[in-house]
Amino acid sequence: MLMPTENSQIALIAVFEVDREKQQELLLAWNTFSHEAQNEPGFKGATLHKSVDGTRVLSYAQWASTEAWEHFVAKRGREFARFASLSIRIDPHLYELVETF
Repeated sequence: MLMPTENSQIALIAVFEVDREKQQELLLAWNTFSHEAQNEPGFKGATLHKSVDGTRVLSYAQWASTEAWEHFVAKRGREFARFASLSIRIDPHLYELVETF
């Protein structure tokens, strides 16, 4: 059984369900927000994906630790509200890195 190491990074994987007409608008808004996070302590990087059917956007953001993510949310969490108006549903979760291969 694989177990995360003590120094494992944390990934925030957020799936946004959207109307096709709003996918591009959400991509632009989330892209701007993610670039603003680049200077935050503990931010390691992010990737942004869009579904080919136009109904989802996926963000994969890496953070040094849960604490770094929580600090960011405490500082900038209110800004997440703007994404709710562009989405049908938002499904964000934190994950621990277990293995890279």
